Amino acid sequence: MKITSKAKYKLKDIFRTHFEPFWEQNQQKYPGYLREQIWTQVNKMIHCGDPQQGYIKYKCTKCGEEKAIGFTCKSRFCNSCGKRYSDEWSDKQKAKLWDVIHRHCVFTIPEEFRSHFFHHKENLKDLQDMAYQVIEETINQVNKKNRNKYDKKKRRKQKDLLWQTGMISVVHTFGRDLKYNPHIHALVPEIKIKGQELGKLNYFNYQSLRKIWQYKLISYMIQKNPRKKKEYSSYFTRYPDGFYVYAEGKMKNAKKSAQYIGRYLARPAMAEHRIIDIQGDQITYWYIDHQSKKREEVQESIESFMGKLIMHIPAKHQKLVRRYGIYAGRTALVNKQKYGLLQYIKSDCQRSHYTKMRWWKAKAPKRSYRQRLMENFSKDPWQCDKCHGTMELWEIWHPKYGKLYELIPKPMKRSEEPCMKMTNYQSPLEQTYQWSISDFDVNGVDLKKALTQTSSTRCALQKTVTKMETRQHYASSVMES
Repeated sequence: MKITSKAKYKLKDIFRTHFEPFWEQNQQKYPGYLREQIWTQVNKMIHCGDPQQGYIKYKCTKCGEEKAIGFTCKSRFCNSCGKRYSDEWSDKQKAKLWDVIHRHCVFTIPEEFRSHFFHHKENLKDLQDMAYQVIEETINQVNKKNRNKYDKKKRRKQKDLLWQTGMISVVHTFGRDLKYNPHIHALVPEIKIKGQELGKLNYFNYQSLRKIWQYKLISYMIQKNPRKKKEYSSYFTRYPDGFYVYAEGKMKNAKKSAQYIGRYLARPAMAEHRIIDIQGDQITYWYIDHQSKKREEVQESIESFMGKLIMHIPAKHQKLVRRYGIYAGRTALVNKQKYGLLQYIKSDCQRSHYTKMRWWKAKAPKRSYRQRLMENFSKDPWQCDKCHGTMELWEIWHPKYGKLYELIPKPMKRSEEPCMKMTNYQSPLEQTYQWSISDFDVNGVDLKKALTQTSSTRCALQKTVTKMETRQHYASSVMES
């Protein structure tokens, strides 16, 4: 039984067929610093899971059935690899988030500013910084009269005199219609801290949020391009209510809120099941419109469709997630300890789990490839389809280093039976198996060095080497005895 996807059309197949001629004609339309990254990420996605790029082979020792699994690409543009990354990221956030209600906020920018952030994606970090500044100024009730005093306290780093909260922000560069629409998704805990004080943050002034966000963003754009100061200043009158900020969503479950904002961290801007049909060079897909809440269908050329997708590929080493306030850096652990101790005291020493290390230093459990498939598809990948036995690791092959591991049954012939001399004696383990790795050297390449250079196979191969070292040590001890 094979695991099948609900998607009728695969992005991998579309790009494999149409991307090369498209890229030759249109690569000049994209910023120079992004071209190499786009080409690399798309090619990784196309060859994801291809056995020619390396594989791990499992074999059933009962019936001889074999199964080869290609190495994954770990690309930010790949649906399957992105699903794993976003799930693991959500699990990590669940362990780091405080056990309080979180507010989901969205900070948007007008169409006039979007082209600047497309050609300067490194400036998307500034949007995240400004979003947290808006949250801080809102809870401290900053206005024109007291802004100077507030700025002085910030410069002097007098945090004990200002209310502080936390924020985990994620950059999204696309809308549902695939157009370039950078915006910030943020999780803000409904709690605020000032020195030894701890208060609830259950009210947001939406008008104040929008006005402060508008002031911050316009001032930033004027600083980046002083020649357009007059044009940018006119946006105060063009948008009298400020730039749109959504802050109404409350999420009681921290894991669900982390899953929502993290689901597009390392995946294409569109899920494959939204593709309706492909006819020739035309593609049809659907999306849910934000305003009408109705399903809208779009038909366009495949070239235009691919162009919309690849412009959302982030720059190399670009960070999409940032943490602020009580969630920032090393102080996050200390702040969580203090909060847990306070909850323990408030409950008359009843809630003792808040003081235990497993709560304030919780770590997300790591799941293997086998565990993830059994959880998502209720299918054991190591189960033999014929005899339903458990398959064993048989071979690991890499296109650069060749066979890194091979387990071959080698029954002894009568002519090869061991004689009475101890020098020709072979242990039962050596009679049954023969390894193709000798002293961890493959074709003149040091295997341990190869492991550190091959990120896609590092984890599996390190475990394999450990097992092989144990087996070879056991074989040598049997020979000596």
